[in-house]
Amino acid sequence: MNWVYMRRMALICASAAFGVLTCLMIVVASTPRENIQQGMIMPYNISCTSISVNRVVSYDGPFYEDGTGREVMNIAALEICNFGDVVIPYACIMVSAGGEQYTFQATMIPVDTPVLVQESNAQPYFTDNIDSIFGWNTVRKCKIKPPVTIEETAMAELSVTNDSAKVLKGLKLYYRTYYSEGNVYCGGKAFSVCIDSILPGETKKLYPEHYVSGYSRIVCYE
Repeated sequence: MNWVYMRRMALICASAAFGVLTCLMIVVASTPRENIQQGMIMPYNISCTSISVNRVVSYDGPFYEDGTGREVMNIAALEICNFGDVVIPYACIMVSAGGEQYTFQATMIPVDTPVLVQESNAQPYFTDNIDSIFGWNTVRKCKIKPPVTIEETAMAELSVTNDSAKVLKGLKLYYRTYYSEGNVYCGGKAFSVCIDSILPGETKKLYPEHYVSGYSRIVCYE
């Protein structure tokens, strides 16, 4: 069954990742959420993981996976979803389609909200003939979240307050570029920023690289 795709100009969410007003093009399926891609029913749950594949598509726009933001056209992209209970630290997914092998890698995959991951080597994609999908993910141990308050205080500024009575060391925040209209995180890579030490009651200002208010979301902190 062939999919019918519409190319829609997305919000300027590339500005969150690369600091420039670049428009992002995403290939969006016009068919319902559950589709048949050459015999494979989507969403497809990958065995022994808590990851489902919503669709495999061709993508035009900024390339997130190597951090450059260079423009690419017609490369393979994978929309995945974490249906587990906790953030997935790392996942690697392999897709065989039309005689080609595609590799997708993602870090800090949040629960429920889809993530659009681009093929690691920006490999072109021109087929819907999917032969197989398999992969694996690491498991995150459940941790108690540090007692902190995180607020956006400016376009590219975060305010972090230590609400505990103890010094917090090595506090790390993970964040992603978010496309609100499509309700999807863009790119497999999660960015991060670290606070070496923050005293009880202290508030620190952060200016994370690639973070822009309205186009970025914190997905995890520890």
